[in-house]
Amino acid sequence: MIKVVAPVTIVCSAILAVVSLLIWGQDSMESSLLGSAVMLINLIGIWFFWKLVFLKKSIAFVVLVIIFKYLILGVILWNLTQAPWFQPIGFLIGLSALLFGMVLSVFFKNVLFKIKR
Repeated sequence: MIKVVAPVTIVCSAILAVVSLLIWGQDSMESSLLGSAVMLINLIGIWFFWKLVFLKKSIAFVVLVIIFKYLILGVILWNLTQAPWFQPIGFLIGLSALLFGMVLSVFFKNVLFKIKR
């Protein structure tokens, strides 16, 4: 499913970045692209680490992954708010690209599955 969600999310993030550029400006577009990149990296990280979890079957590894992933994400987000070009609205729009990507990928998968029948 990630092979469908990631490309659709990239397309959604590009569309949302253009919309935020037209409405709020350059800083908002950059923040939107950054938010989309954070969500894509998070998605790929979840996919990669869950593969490792199922191979190793270690609960301690799962706890370490969860703690360090959110710790690193929190530090990054904390430092981003101090950047002069950072726009919270643009960043939230970028974060929503994953949501749109997941919904659209399910829609496309259902439509393509019905066509193939």
